[in-house]
Amino acid sequence: MEPPKNRDSTGMPGVRNRLPRLLAVDLDGTLLGPDKRISPGDGDALRCAAAAGAVLLVATGRGLHSARPVLETLPVPAYAALHNGALMLDPAGAELWRVPLQPHAVEAALPLVRSGGLHPMLYTGAAGGAGAEVTLVLEPAAHRSPYTQDYLRSKSVLLELVDDVAVACRRGVLGIVSFGPRSAVLAAAAAVAPRHGLVRSWWCPSPTPAVDLFEVVAPSGGKGRALQRLTERLGLTPQEVMAIGDNSNDLDMLRYAGTAVAMANASAEVRAAAHFVTTGNAAGGVAHALAQIGLGRSELPFPTSQVP
Repeated sequence: MEPPKNRDSTGMPGVRNRLPRLLAVDLDGTLLGPDKRISPGDGDALRCAAAAGAVLLVATGRGLHSARPVLETLPVPAYAALHNGALMLDPAGAELWRVPLQPHAVEAALPLVRSGGLHPMLYTGAAGGAGAEVTLVLEPAAHRSPYTQDYLRSKSVLLELVDDVAVACRRGVLGIVSFGPRSAVLAAAAAVAPRHGLVRSWWCPSPTPAVDLFEVVAPSGGKGRALQRLTERLGLTPQEVMAIGDNSNDLDMLRYAGTAVAMANASAEVRAAAHFVTTGNAAGGVAHALAQIGLGRSELPFPTSQVP
């Protein structure tokens, strides 16, 4: 992990008036409030950033079907890194690239995920141009799981039930996802970790209490890799990038950005990876973060929960 970058004499990172040319923002727990909507204040802040010349990237673990209702409410055009960066769309909704897992990597990962007691589910879909949909392929046991049902109640996804998800290994798997108690998630994470290089994986708490999330993507997947690729595509440098997030799947994105901001509701690990901590997603955290670099106004004092 990179050490925190320069701070000014007030304890603020040395980013005042360093306006980003690319702003990467997570959705759930960051731009979206507890009601799963963008607050008026955060919407105004995004408009202000765009007016100042910043390009917006929404980076989320959601797929297109689940993210589309949010993307349609964005106040400014935005790139969208979906499935944790495995699928990238331009502001018009056209697909720029996708980063699927190799079939042999999926085949290797499935028994390791199962070894922790989890039910693996595959997000699959072949490239199909603008707006190509991705389907969540799962087995009946996974569908019956209360952990999966909690997830399905909170997200809109296209489902396909199969006897064995291995049949979908060659359909263009953008990610493997599983939900369960922390003990099972940690066991799966330990089993998959030795195969990093063939795949990447992480775990993080889900919005549902007592349920954690385990995800597997391609080695070149993840929000950070997607952010890096878009940064280079736009001819920018990391120092011209600001990223805001709250969960473990945001870590590589925060570590890449020249200005990294964690939400107050973020985990300790995410806050430690950031240059400063803004307010929570229920208190206009995105707007407050942008106010600190001169975009818009904030009536709130700067949070005291900064990284020392």
